[in-house]
Amino acid sequence: MGKRRTSKIGLEKGPAMYRKSLDFIAVVASALLLTGTCLPPGRAIADAGSAPGRLQLAGWDMAPDRITTGDIDPGLLVTLDQAAATYKQLAAADVASAVTNIDKMLAALEASDIQTARQAFIDGRAAYKRCKVLTVKFPYLASGIDPRHDSRVGFRAIETRLFTPGAPLPLAEAQALSDKLHTFQGVFAAEPVYAHGVMAGIYFRVHGLGEGLDKGFDEGKIGSRRYWLIDRQNEVAGIELAWNTVFSAAVKKTTTGVDDRVQKGFAEVNRLLGVASFDQLDVPAFETTSQMLADAISDAVLALGWRPPRPEDAED
Repeated sequence: MGKRRTSKIGLEKGPAMYRKSLDFIAVVASALLLTGTCLPPGRAIADAGSAPGRLQLAGWDMAPDRITTGDIDPGLLVTLDQAAATYKQLAAADVASAVTNIDKMLAALEASDIQTARQAFIDGRAAYKRCKVLTVKFPYLASGIDPRHDSRVGFRAIETRLFTPGAPLPLAEAQALSDKLHTFQGVFAAEPVYAHGVMAGIYFRVHGLGEGLDKGFDEGKIGSRRYWLIDRQNEVAGIELAWNTVFSAAVKKTTTGVDDRVQKGFAEVNRLLGVASFDQLDVPAFETTSQMLADAISDAVLALGWRPPRPEDAED
């Protein structure tokens, strides 16, 4: 295998506004998380509650004089943060699997072993998708690993060439991805993970589950019908692991029925994703169910004692 280089470190307004809202949440949440702190109590990511697709980061203007404490019990917060540390250990296994498989892919490409490279790519990508609850914490790395709108780098760039017969082997792209993943693994190991950060990742990812369904697919690229289904299956598995490890038990003790709604949402989303191909997916049902899951998680934020968003904080 080649020598690994070290990298440097409201109102429904349609798909464009939806993507803008998600990007906004990712940037703000990651800026807070990268400081080594969690979103303070009272500043959870939450649904604005008035219309589907309306997203908001409660208290996104994090000026010191605007930060408030919310009503979450301090003892509960300690328990949730301890559970978040446990979740970090579980997620680290998927991070390690992503690194191992992409290194395996790079070695196979250097040996012109295309079949091994393709399988390692699939396995590495699946592992990365399962830990995407936490990638909102590292936007400067995630943008080079699994970009949402750029086919020139990361998994997208490799797939375009690796699965196209006769295309040049993506050696440079594979090396760059390996570098980014190794850096991600090192930074991830050093950063603390808090319950608020995990909730931010869960909320952001749940609201993005249906992304792309309204605009079609470009076959041969990330997000194509061939990969959309398995990507979502792995992403939901990661979201579900985070929820059950950090929040499920606490929400059950705090309120009646909210965790049941979340679990029902996961079960139904998984059922809908369990079809053999994308063409068999019930798209309207999936969009409706993923929104119901997001609504249930929003209610869990309130049940835990984190303050809901204020009207003046809404993103118009």
